[in-house]
Amino acid sequence: MSDLVCDLGGTHCRLGTSVNGALDVTKNRKFQNSDFNSLNEIIKQYMNASSVDAFDAVVIAMAAPVSGNVVTLTNLNWEISSDRICHDTQAREVNFINDFEALGYSLAQTDLLKQELIIQADSTAPQGTKLVLGAGTGFNCAARHAKGAVSTCEAGHTTFPISNEIDVIISRYFSQQYGRCSLDRVLSGSGIQTLYNIICLEMAITPRAIDSTAIVQSALRGNCRASVRTCDEFLRILGRTTGDLALMFLAHGGVYLTGGLTRALLPLLALHGNSFERNFTSKGRMADMMRSFSVSLIADDFQALRGCTEYRRSSGSSGGLGMDPQ
Repeated sequence: MSDLVCDLGGTHCRLGTSVNGALDVTKNRKFQNSDFNSLNEIIKQYMNASSVDAFDAVVIAMAAPVSGNVVTLTNLNWEISSDRICHDTQAREVNFINDFEALGYSLAQTDLLKQELIIQADSTAPQGTKLVLGAGTGFNCAARHAKGAVSTCEAGHTTFPISNEIDVIISRYFSQQYGRCSLDRVLSGSGIQTLYNIICLEMAITPRAIDSTAIVQSALRGNCRASVRTCDEFLRILGRTTGDLALMFLAHGGVYLTGGLTRALLPLLALHGNSFERNFTSKGRMADMMRSFSVSLIADDFQALRGCTEYRRSSGSSGGLGMDPQ
């Protein structure tokens, strides 16, 4: 049995092949969405390059709320149709799941994860609830509970909380642009660019036309004060948010960070006493409980494909979307 597994984000698409319930990592591929007009084009190129004519089933993890057999991505103007995917892959069924739902399923065996420990817990509960969250093109999270059920949400679209004067400025700036300030607007690649512009205004510095990658690289080199402060503020907000979510889900099984932007910030996350760590643990009366949550960074860029594979393995052939009989 050969299945196509797909992680479709706002910027990149990752494709892989699962054979008899195991991901064949030698067939993992990553594509730039901007080089294509649709997901179908990417799938066709992947199948041609792999000399594959058909798959038994397809599992697609998407950065969007998933409902029905047609889905439009939140941060990419593509419409994904199960009928078209079935037609192009000759698959019997197509499963649409949220991208963080896939990451939640990937936590089935955390001992096999490629991970970097960020915060060591005083004690751990391996069978407890596990939380995965991250910043990339957007922000979201999912929880894997003790018996294997995965809870999904749209945490990124909750309102950005305000706790100090810089938060007021950030909220006002984003609200003027978008009508409101959500976590997804701030904790994302485009968000860190806007945050950089805000910091430059506060520091009376003329901002340069640089993207999120350049901002992070400048901060790591330490040759741009605005970039250093931008990343510090970004990690402060990410740490505060991660701590809040750990409390909401009581993630005693561990907190796992993911996302391209989060991974790029690893050298700063690894520094003792960094802004993320301070704000993760700073929870007033819950400070003691915060020491029971470990935080790790998932280093595998293809982790969601493992989650798609686990989803397919655990759900079997039920719940998929077949070709619409017309």
